[in-house]
Amino acid sequence: MLKTTLSRIRCPNCLEGQSGKLLLSPPFKAKRGDVLSGALACADCGSTYPILAGVAVLVSDVGSYLQLHAKGISKLVDDAEIPE
Repeated sequence: MLKTTLSRIRCPNCLEGQSGKLLLSPPFKAKRGDVLSGALACADCGSTYPILAGVAVLVSDVGSYLQLHAKGISKLVDDAEIPE
């Protein structure tokens, strides 16, 4: 995920009227402006979203999404980077 995209993405859980601004939470791994792993946190509702293999997982139910796609994700991401 490019750091420059942070200003353009919003929290999928926020209600209308909230900004849904997402902030990069430490610790994270980055290389030349690309965030490779870490997490995004919503400034309004506090929801968090993982960044896995450079892709921000911006879905309302992260746990269910990761369970459904675990096989494909495990091919790209180290086990230590997958949230519990």
